[in-house]
Amino acid sequence: MIGCLASDRIVANSTYASKMAMETFGHYLNLQTLSEIHKKTTVLRFGLVPETLPETKPYPKPIILYNHRFEGYKRPQITRDIIKKLKQKHQFEVWITQTTGQPVDDFPYDKTVGHPLRDQYLENIAYPCINTMNSQHETFCISILDSIMLGHIPVVPRALAFPELLPFNYPYLFTSTSQQEMMLDNILSRWPEAYNQWSNPLKKWSREQFSLDQYAEAYAQILEEEALAWKQAQAKDTTIKGIIAVMEHYQEHSNTVPISVKNATDDVRHKTGIGTQAFPYRRAIREFGSRGAQLLYHNQNLYLKFSQKPQVETP
Repeated sequence: MIGCLASDRIVANSTYASKMAMETFGHYLNLQTLSEIHKKTTVLRFGLVPETLPETKPYPKPIILYNHRFEGYKRPQITRDIIKKLKQKHQFEVWITQTTGQPVDDFPYDKTVGHPLRDQYLENIAYPCINTMNSQHETFCISILDSIMLGHIPVVPRALAFPELLPFNYPYLFTSTSQQEMMLDNILSRWPEAYNQWSNPLKKWSREQFSLDQYAEAYAQILEEEALAWKQAQAKDTTIKGIIAVMEHYQEHSNTVPISVKNATDDVRHKTGIGTQAFPYRRAIREFGSRGAQLLYHNQNLYLKFSQKPQVETP
């Protein structure tokens, strides 16, 4: 909450995450402050889908992939009980990705397919799968995105961030465990037709909605907007005069011996009476740089070279 108050911009991974934060902050902040946080919040869903992905490999049986941790809030015991019931009726395998340090207990799995290297992990799960879970708390859920980009069929709650990850008309979002069991039973009964119906559309959807390139471009746009906003903020006249005076003082000398950022910054503080918090080193670098100074790096130290007449106005 304090970070949100102090930040220039807030990036939320989902609309659900943003709403959850606002509801929690509402216990401590007034409406005006909540409104200010809301105005500077941008929902930018993770872009994790690379240009190339492993090809889906055939498998003789349906697979239920439990690609999640076993913490209490994931409620793995509910998923376990449903899987046990379905095994009495259908032939399928259960694969899990996480066991190290996890209380797996009597979860009925046939194979562990996780891997610490992401490329190998994706290769390990590139099979026709159903991904189901009963989590009570997800602000995004990367494992579901991993599944849809590989064409798996998620069967997940119609709550939290899940509806934001899947197409509007996606049919396997449940509101009760009985509905979840019925959906899984239906998919397994119509395998592989049910899988084939949604696998390719989900792959296409993931690339359209969650591409890495789109995510990077959107994030870069946020940074650019904030950079422009900063450039529009003009320093006080006394600060500008102090910066110009220091630059002019060192202009000829710094061509042969660059001036350390620390010395130049301390000189501005001395001339203007401005404090260290108002004029830290990072601000000094921006102010000097925007007026024509060159920043140099040598022996793990930063130096400034004032090789041209300082600009009075920030460009």
